Amino acid sequence: MRNITNKILKAWYELLSGNISVPVYRTDAPASQEGNYVLLRVESDSDTTNNSKFVSNPVIITEVVTKFKAAIDDGVAAEIDDEIGALLFSAPGQHNLPEQDDIQITQVTRQNTTYLPEDDGTFRYHRLITRNVHRVVQLSLTS
Repeated sequence: MRNITNKILKAWYELLSGNISVPVYRTDAPASQEGNYVLLRVESDSDTTNNSKFVSNPVIITEVVTKFKAAIDDGVAAEIDDEIGALLFSAPGQHNLPEQDDIQITQVTRQNTTYLPEDDGTFRYHRLITRNVHRVVQLSLTS
């Protein structure tokens, strides 16, 4: 079993980058980033390999970060998250993550959404963090 989390993160980036109304970054945004954006990062991975398949269950976080000078408008983060959900699922049970070499993403479940308001003294931030749990079958040991 190989670590396939980078391939899953790549699939998410390919799906979202340039296809939603805000920039998308992997792991961290540049310090110069102004305005709203989405972060993609790996939270964890677990192995549920059986006697016939190498199976992995990576968790990818989508974090919608919104920035305000005055009061937080929590609807902005929800609208961006709705864009993500619409791109990810065109029908129930059918995800739109692009295929990646040597793996098959058989299931994606969005779960455990968390909302975090912050204030750094200059700006107010509202973060909408969603855990996306995957079931991935490894098709080759060479990946």
